Amino acid sequence: MRMLIKALILPPGLQLLMLAVGLVLMAKSSASLRLKRLGYGFILGGFLSMLFFSLPVSVVALFEGLEIYPPVTDAQVEEFKGQAIVVLSGGIARGAPEWGRDVSASHTALRLRYGVKLYRQYQLPLLLSGGAVYAGAVPEAEVMGRDLSSDFQVSAEWLEVSSRNTWENAQYSAELLAQQNIKRVILVTDAWHMRRAVGAFEHFGVEVLPAPTGFKQGNKISFVRHLLPSSSSLSDARMGLHEYGGLIYYWWLAND
Repeated sequence: MRMLIKALILPPGLQLLMLAVGLVLMAKSSASLRLKRLGYGFILGGFLSMLFFSLPVSVVALFEGLEIYPPVTDAQVEEFKGQAIVVLSGGIARGAPEWGRDVSASHTALRLRYGVKLYRQYQLPLLLSGGAVYAGAVPEAEVMGRDLSSDFQVSAEWLEVSSRNTWENAQYSAELLAQQNIKRVILVTDAWHMRRAVGAFEHFGVEVLPAPTGFKQGNKISFVRHLLPSSSSLSDARMGLHEYGGLIYYWWLAND
């Protein structure tokens, strides 16, 4: 049910729904002039909002409120005195045919690679966090652990395999860290996801130094391309709107 709701309220699902409603209203020959105008409004609104969220310039504005943490520096790490590095999962490629097994998908692979860089630089133990989103699937942290070992010859100290979302990433990681008397962590996830992740971890009593990767705003493109619609911008807009929705929902959870 949650997946259906997301599909209907986020681009391009909402826009397609608006277009469909508009076409139905316009197609009814017996419909009043008022209903036909309403149908026209749905069609125009669906088209314009689809166009708006397809523009790179709109996506840049959307992510300005999400990517609020800059890249971490050596001085920050030294001052923070973190006790571990936590890397959050961001999706798995199930049964990748070229590998013959589950492997870390793009966001997870990017986070994992940056986590390895920090591990080698600061020599702090790694915690990989991510459970199975779908029943019967392999937990994402286990897949990350295999990739970490085979691709980087690095072993994670702990695997958190029960979480299904960012809130649970924080909850179950905090429980695992508390058993090791760890209270301060360097947190690795995408820059656009960091704001929500930091809030969740701090809610469960973990001090966090954000170490974002995968910045969207850092991608330099020409002025002309900023104004040309693209499917990738629409996908990014969906992701950004999902993050804002998550921030509102997590604020409600934290204050419930």
